[in-house]
Amino acid sequence: MSYSARRRRMCVFSARVSCRDSSGSLFMAVLSWSCTGEANSMNFEDLVTSLLPKLKRLSFKYHAYSRSCDEEDLLSEMILFLWKKWRQGEWEDKTESYIVQACYFHMRNRLRGMEERCQLVNLDEPVDEDGTRVSEFISDNSQSMADHSEGNALYETIMNNGFSEKEKEVVRYLCEEYTVREIGEKLHISHAMVVKYKKNISKKVSKRYNALLV
Repeated sequence: MSYSARRRRMCVFSARVSCRDSSGSLFMAVLSWSCTGEANSMNFEDLVTSLLPKLKRLSFKYHAYSRSCDEEDLLSEMILFLWKKWRQGEWEDKTESYIVQACYFHMRNRLRGMEERCQLVNLDEPVDEDGTRVSEFISDNSQSMADHSEGNALYETIMNNGFSEKEKEVVRYLCEEYTVREIGEKLHISHAMVVKYKKNISKKVSKRYNALLV
């Protein structure tokens, strides 16, 4: 069958996906579509079948980083993203590795957006007419996991080890898994400057902690 003939063939698929709406309630989204194939010669069901194991591993690994999404939510988010881009023909001639990476970055950006919308609670803020504070609901001997974390102590030591304010900002974004280009956009500097900051940070850290930053 010629390429043009494959482009003209009819394809019908139905993808049943679980996802969350803006209110946080779970609903089932059923995507049913009939298309002529003019916009896309790639079969969506074959694409999902091929990528599903990798997408499941990603959702399993990263759902622990979110307070509002579970593993199924993240998988659904990536499949919906996959479908939308497939409809636009963006996966034509792309490798599986490229597509999986695109799904990963989409999921990570969604998680980041959700966390940024979370409301922070002031522990000293009164919560009732008697002036009871949030902190009073927490037992006196309670300690956060971070207080017991060796990694947290190490992080604080590094941050107070002669870093400039800009270097501290770079470290924070690196710990949050931002890319060099994303950090540059956040700090309004070039990605080359971010690379320079990373090198300076590595030099300072290596004096006391070998190979801490890779």
